[in-house]
Amino acid sequence: MKHLFWIIVLFSLAIAAALFAQNNHGYVLFVISPYRIEISLNFFIVSLVVLLSACFIIVKSINWLFNISQRVKNFQQQRRLKNAKQTLQEILCLLLENRNEQALIIAEKSYNTDFLPTLSALFAVQACNNSIKNIDENLLKNNDSKSQKIDKLEKEKLRLVELSNLWLDNIQKSLKKDKDNNQLQQFEIALAMLSAENLYTQQKYAEALRILQNIHNSKRFKSLNKNQKADIVENPKFLQLQLKIYTALNDEENIKKITNRLNK
Repeated sequence: MKHLFWIIVLFSLAIAAALFAQNNHGYVLFVISPYRIEISLNFFIVSLVVLLSACFIIVKSINWLFNISQRVKNFQQQRRLKNAKQTLQEILCLLLENRNEQALIIAEKSYNTDFLPTLSALFAVQACNNSIKNIDENLLKNNDSKSQKIDKLEKEKLRLVELSNLWLDNIQKSLKKDKDNNQLQQFEIALAMLSAENLYTQQKYAEALRILQNIHNSKRFKSLNKNQKADIVENPKFLQLQLKIYTALNDEENIKKITNRLNK
């Protein structure tokens, strides 16, 4: 409808211009002594419109030529951002499919692109923690297996723990670069959860519990409303991690409390 309106307007203007030109017998006189130049008003108007249009096109063309390098840079940056977003989506899919080794490799590449490096590093830590859980499950299943296989799994677990700690250090370094600490506050709770999970895998239960308890004192947590705070505190993953730590510490009272909250 909008396009139809403008077409009608343009046709109306064209008809009005034609009628004006047909009935217009005016002229324009240019006097440059000793010369006199006389042209019809219609020709003058058409020439003026053509001249202004030509000037506009020339100016735009020059501007386009001078800014071509900037546009190339913008195009390349947009393409990099698009590829980086696709990479982050791919990492997330791999984590959900429990393909942690591939997720870890791609997360490392994504981290080096400098596009949301903190998020890439968080994915890398999560991939390490998922792999560690899988190894723990294999160790439980293979208690009666050959010692060589168990030793291999234990070495792989230690390697993943060290790698996870290295990624956590990278996250801290990335966040410290933010002068206003906006990013630090944004990732504060997620980072605390991953740090606690890492300490749990290293059997540092008291330290892991202390980090979880300190989440309530974080700036990020304090800035949330009651419903958002409840979503974190009552989150099954948060409660399950607490339960595992209390179980390792043989804290029966808190085990009962957490179990009741999980069963609600």
